[in-house]
Amino acid sequence: MKYYNQINICGNLGLINNYLINKNLKLFLDISAIVGWDIYQGDDDIIPSVGVGLNYLF
Repeated sequence: MKYYNQINICGNLGLINNYLINKNLKLFLDISAIVGWDIYQGDDDIIPSVGVGLNYLF
């Protein structure tokens, strides 16, 4: 692994949405990414992430 002795620039982008299935159950979708320059290989990097789940309200 090579260490780049310089400042890198990073940003986070994301979208979170909740879908109401019924009054006690919600489905959520989280799509996000870290966008950066010179994080790992010395070029542009995009690290995506997706999360899906259920929330139950008591």
